[in-house]
Amino acid sequence: MQEKYNVTGMTFAACQARVQKSVSNLTGVQECNVNLLKNSMVVTYDDSPAVSHHLKQLKSAGLIVSRRDGKEVYYRAADTEPAQNFHHMIEWLVKIACPSQVETQKGTP
Repeated sequence: MQEKYNVTGMTFAACQARVQKSVSNLTGVQECNVNLLKNSMVVTYDDSPAVSHHLKQLKSAGLIVSRRDGKEVYYRAADTEPAQNFHHMIEWLVKIACPSQVETQKGTP
């Protein structure tokens, strides 16, 4: 299963590499590709019961919604307060993992 996410706050390739490495190390992630220019991340998940279990938990928490089309099930972020809070938490983590170089550059002539 593959999911595409919008990722904001990355300003340098080092940020891209950190995010990609961090997500790639998560259980159930088969592959992760972060695109700095498109502010996107494509994650390919293992097709295992563990992933299904995680998706069920995310769905019951109101973080994702699903749509079935034949045998395929498509997931996306829910438009709920918990999902928005989770999104803000991810943005906050990106800021911690990739401190903005803009502030550093402001003091440079």
